[in-house]
Amino acid sequence: MKRILILDDNLTICLMLKSWLVKQHYQADTAISVQEAQQKVKNEAYDLILSDIRMPEADGFSFLSWIKKFDSDILVIMMTGYADIETAVESMKLGAVDYIAKPIEAEVLYKKIDDALKYQENQKITEQFRDPLIRPGGEIYTRVFDKLSEVVHDDSHLLVIGDKGTGKTSVAHYIYSRSRIDSGPFVTFDLDSQVLNRNGERRDYEELFLQALDKAKGGLLLVKNLQKTGINFQTLLLKALSSQKKDDNFVQIIITTGEKKEQLSFGIAPEVSRLTPEVIH
Repeated sequence: MKRILILDDNLTICLMLKSWLVKQHYQADTAISVQEAQQKVKNEAYDLILSDIRMPEADGFSFLSWIKKFDSDILVIMMTGYADIETAVESMKLGAVDYIAKPIEAEVLYKKIDDALKYQENQKITEQFRDPLIRPGGEIYTRVFDKLSEVVHDDSHLLVIGDKGTGKTSVAHYIYSRSRIDSGPFVTFDLDSQVLNRNGERRDYEELFLQALDKAKGGLLLVKNLQKTGINFQTLLLKALSSQKKDDNFVQIIITTGEKKEQLSFGIAPEVSRLTPEVIH
């Protein structure tokens, strides 16, 4: 259960926000002074803090600065009146993850907290993927990273062809860690593991692919082990590659395969960039 601290010199606001958060299954504590909040942060592990900007003995900026020095992983959302919106925006430059204007609406608060916590989780995943590829010297590897830079810049799809152990999956992680979608989900759809279920029967991986595509909205979908499949799956894949709008729900698709180019029956060539075996090795 995520733990949230509410800091506001108005006790009524603290108790109201606490009641809202408890109903959303958060563990919530309150503090009516910066000193009390600092002591609670020292004694308890908090995932997120809701902090008012204007308080009698100290402003939210000094508390925000203290938090970032004490534990930079704690998320802070600043609460402010409409007249202080510019001040709240300034607080984000100092490390706040977001701000919310008073009077606070419950649904807006829930969404901001949910978005902040998801962002934090995705950032942790991104850090695991940071610099997954070793950069040897030479013209071939220069071409590889030039191609990857193009894919990152254009949000284009990519087909990576290479033998097992040549770093195809690392290519997807590399792209994810550097593109605009690195705060969205990273979803893997492995065709090898989707073909058969535990009873050895064929599974409907067309439906599973659609589920994975929906889960990856706003992020990256890694389709591993592309192989010859039925026309239904080919149609779904081609549609996903060619008909998406590049909006907030756009899914960048990276496809990997160990098959030779001439063995693939998919007509995806016009829809993706390629890293060929001689390049990815």
